[in-house]
Amino acid sequence: GGYYITSNVANDRIACSETKDATAIYYFDGSHLLAYTTGLYFGLNANDWTFEAVGSDDISAIEFVAAANGAEEKYNIKSGGRWLHLSANSDGSTFVNRCSANTCGNAHNWAIETVEALPVTITAAKYATFYAPVAVEVPEGVTAYTATVDAANNRVELNEIGGVIPANTGVVLYSDIEEATTYNFAITEDVEAVEGNALRGSAAATYYTTAGTYYALGLVEGEVGFYKDAFNNSRFQNNSHKAYLYVEGTQNAASYSFRFEGGTTGINEVKTENGEVKAIFDLTGRRVETINEAGIY
Repeated sequence: GGYYITSNVANDRIACSETKDATAIYYFDGSHLLAYTTGLYFGLNANDWTFEAVGSDDISAIEFVAAANGAEEKYNIKSGGRWLHLSANSDGSTFVNRCSANTCGNAHNWAIETVEALPVTITAAKYATFYAPVAVEVPEGVTAYTATVDAANNRVELNEIGGVIPANTGVVLYSDIEEATTYNFAITEDVEAVEGNALRGSAAATYYTTAGTYYALGLVEGEVGFYKDAFNNSRFQNNSHKAYLYVEGTQNAASYSFRFEGGTTGINEVKTENGEVKAIFDLTGRRVETINEAGIY
């Protein structure tokens, strides 16, 4: 029927949509389907089709079976002894349902489309983190970095990587934009892993329980950096397909600022020009007629 299984839940049911967007992307690890946008596993629990967090033992594995009615390039989806099929609410909206026998004909038949690119949004803060179980190409307008920790100076050195982000690699993304922009990262062949990267990540939304070692990318008082997470019930949550900074030990800094590979530009020499003053400006670029208070002009 042209409907996609989404990671959206409406009226306690998993909604389907005619629109193909990020909510319809799933990663199949050989046993389970992981929703790209939420990082939750899709499957059948004791009652119905649902989404569960990583580590849950209340969800059964997914099995793809060639369509029982012989429809070409179609599959029946089975989990926990039940079959997934398309149903409609009274208002005409669609959702996934389950039945114990494969008797729903075409409503059981699903097509599998290969995902060619993963959408990633970078906000006006210009930075984001990313992690994926597959290798992706860095799109034009975006730069990707791995990180090493300079604990003595409470800094993270960002090291630019090539045009491909290896699978299972945490990175910081940068784009010089003024408003939130979504980029498509094309899936590609994997490349060699990056050694010494202090960024870790997870495709699934995951909790970690070792305090004092996890830092999340944040914007605090206009400064982008990695900030020690305020633990909630002694655990750190990493969101779906995001990266975090991992630092050994428990007595670590409250935050780590960025330092790009190659260092910063310093002032080596101040050159002066003889002659009368032509104009005076303050540091905001405003022209002033006279200097009435201390400062730099």
